[in-house]
Amino acid sequence: MSKTIKFEIVTPEKVVLKELILQATIPTASGEITVLPDHIPLVSILKSGVLEIKKEDGSIEVMSVSGGFIEVLHDKIVILADTAERAAELDEARITMARQQAEETKKSAKFRDDVEFTDLSVRIEKELARDRALLDINRENSEDFVRARLARQLYRAKNPTEICAFKCMDGRIHIPVVTKTPLGIIKPYRNIGGYFDLGWPFLGEDLTAWVKYGVSKGHKSLIMVTYHYSKGDKHRGCAGFNYDHEAAFKFTINFHKQVNRLFGENNQVVFPVVVGLETDTDALIFHPQDPTSDKIFLCSEETSSQSDHLLEIIGNLYPDMDQIVRHDLLPLIQGNIAHIKEIKE
Repeated sequence: MSKTIKFEIVTPEKVVLKELILQATIPTASGEITVLPDHIPLVSILKSGVLEIKKEDGSIEVMSVSGGFIEVLHDKIVILADTAERAAELDEARITMARQQAEETKKSAKFRDDVEFTDLSVRIEKELARDRALLDINRENSEDFVRARLARQLYRAKNPTEICAFKCMDGRIHIPVVTKTPLGIIKPYRNIGGYFDLGWPFLGEDLTAWVKYGVSKGHKSLIMVTYHYSKGDKHRGCAGFNYDHEAAFKFTINFHKQVNRLFGENNQVVFPVVVGLETDTDALIFHPQDPTSDKIFLCSEETSSQSDHLLEIIGNLYPDMDQIVRHDLLPLIQGNIAHIKEIKE
């Protein structure tokens, strides 16, 4: 049975949710963090955004939150939010009611002119659209996650390595999709532009806690440090780096060095790799153990998915990588090759 942690989110008006959960992904002032049971204690500022919690049954619930504070204790997460809305409560009836109230306001209130009311209507419609989008996201994520439960359990039984990916918040950068990996296997660390610094408050601690969680289960860790670009039009690349492919790549190399400094190079437990994503084809680019080397592996140029062939390539790229981690990197590469083929067809 998976370990749980107490979760409580409170606004000035009410207790929004109080129950046991498996994990929570929370927007903070220093970036998005994922809190698991036995997380190190921390206090942080809650940033406006989307909060995701994974419940005991494996389903995902999404909330819209704004302002406040988060406190994490050994066995408890407490969030004091200015506002918090559960997507499950944002139903079509509420949306319809809000629109009716807006129409009644038009009839009863005195506006200086139609432009004033039009401005109000636009603001209301934007809020209603946000509510609908949030509701749809919650429903889709929950359904997808629950559907993938058995596939996730089977995958973990075959591939025990813990995997995370540091990536840009660009919606096109969906590593589980481009590697055909069940949802919930790859832990995401997301930030605008893919900017990360292990010197930020709590980021290094959170990553260390994640690695220690894997070690406690006898698992090693694969850390994918990613960047993205477009070979067709640079303006389809990363806006966070002003569409500068080289700048994004150099930043990724520096963050890769930070990870190595944190855990020590060639420690046989944590294996960071630099991975590019070409967004026109969803193709992954694997840089070698020394990512400054020109020796790279382009999934888009590989025609064979044979395990022995690809394991030889992985071994040449990462000679110090543990055999188990190599074995668990293999399905990510095979999945991307299959995904690229599907796109071309």
